[in-house]
Amino acid sequence: MSYIHAVESRDVFVVAGAAAVAVALGCVYAKLRNDSAGRIVGHCDDGTVIGLFEQGLRRRPGRSGKDYERLLASYPDTIAGTNLSYLHDDLRVGDLSFAVLRHGERGELLPQQLSGFDVPWIVEGLDRRGETIAITWGFERESEAREVLAHLNQRIVRPMRDETGRAVPMTESDLAAVRGREHVARTGGPATPSA
Repeated sequence: MSYIHAVESRDVFVVAGAAAVAVALGCVYAKLRNDSAGRIVGHCDDGTVIGLFEQGLRRRPGRSGKDYERLLASYPDTIAGTNLSYLHDDLRVGDLSFAVLRHGERGELLPQQLSGFDVPWIVEGLDRRGETIAITWGFERESEAREVLAHLNQRIVRPMRDETGRAVPMTESDLAAVRGREHVARTGGPATPSA
C-alpha cells in the first residue's frame, strides 16, 4: 500500500515565498538589464548616452548630473521617475543600411540650445531598407560622434541587397534625399539646405 505524506502548511509557505523572491529578483534583473546602456561610448546633446551592449548599440537616458540636466532641458515635459522608454534605441546587426557623420545646423535638433555649444555633430542612419532616417543623434564633441559612427559601421550597418543578393551601397546623397522627403512631409514646406 502506498501513500503520500501530508505536507505541513509552513512548508508550502516556505516554497511559495522562495518562488516569489525568485520571480521578484528576476524582474529586478530584467529591468536593470533593459535600462543599462552597456559600456558608454558617447554622450548625446539631449542627455542620452550611447553604449555598446552585447553585439549591438543602445541609446538610453544618461545617469550623470549633466546628462540629467540636459534631459530635463531637452524634454521639459519629462517628469522624474516617468517611463523614458521612448528615449530607448536598441540597434542590432543589419538595422541600418547606411550611417554618416555631419556637422549640424544651429538649433537643428533642439529647439532651445543648451549652453556650451551651438552646432552639434550629428550621426544619422538610414533604416535597413534605406527608406527612412532611423537615427539622428547629436553630439557636442566630434571625437565622440566619430567613435559612435565607427561602432555603428562595425556592428550595425549592413548594405541593402538587391534581388540577386548583391550589395546596394548607399551614399550621402541618398540620405540627403530621404532627409528632404521627411522634412517636406513633416512641415509641408520645401526641403532645407541641410536636406
